[in-house]
Amino acid sequence: MKATDIASSVQRLVSFPEVYFALRRVINDPDSSLQDVALLLERDPALAAGILRLANSAYFKTAAPVASISHATSLLGMLQVHDFALGTVVMRAFPPIPAQLMDMRRFWHNSMVAATSARHLANVAEYLDSGRLFLLGLLAQIGRLAIWMTLPEDSHAMLAAANGSLLQLNACERHRLGFDYAEVGAALLTAWELPEELVTPIRAHTQPATFAGGITAIHAMVHVAVCIADGLDAGAEPEQIMHAITRSAWEALELTPAVLVAHIAHITDEAAELSRQFDGA
Repeated sequence: MKATDIASSVQRLVSFPEVYFALRRVINDPDSSLQDVALLLERDPALAAGILRLANSAYFKTAAPVASISHATSLLGMLQVHDFALGTVVMRAFPPIPAQLMDMRRFWHNSMVAATSARHLANVAEYLDSGRLFLLGLLAQIGRLAIWMTLPEDSHAMLAAANGSLLQLNACERHRLGFDYAEVGAALLTAWELPEELVTPIRAHTQPATFAGGITAIHAMVHVAVCIADGLDAGAEPEQIMHAITRSAWEALELTPAVLVAHIAHITDEAAELSRQFDGA
């Protein structure tokens, strides 16, 4: 089975609500406004509530409460509204996987740590679109869910070989399947007709140094963010997390061990709060 086969199988099982596609059409319409976006979001109460929770979270640290969708969309802007809506509908769309494989709450918390880490790395690097890095971190490991849904027996074996550690799992995937979750995730995003600017960093992040197009800062940020999230999930010490990060990523981001340790300490509490904000989004 190829990565694209897994993606095709999951695409048939996981469907997005029409409001998301309508949102994409509105955002892509040059004549649309933030008010058009707000009116559309109000058609989906759960999605609107999620937008409000994010606008009032530590992510934005606003001085006064954000009480309306119009205010929230003006605060976030069209791109961040799209990215948050996409992250939310993906989290809502995936059916639960067998608990003996992975607890879904654990998986999404881990993804939230990666998202928070990627956004913080983007801020440190003064990369303007830190919200897009947040989405990339959130969706980076979506291919794992696809593999667990499609190949449960292989997944059991790979998790056993990795001693349950997500930090070691992608090597086990490549050994057993011939590809890892990043390739599956990229194939799934392609099947959903999402833009290449989301697909490529997710495809590249597990092995950024060997990616055909060469490592970029975005690839490196997603790679480091996922290494941190998987390391924290496994209870790894900072030194073990550092070992998992490729030399090319260290060089691309000009990271030092001290910066990385401070980064890990900075993101933990924020990720925990955001996990609570996204719960039930």
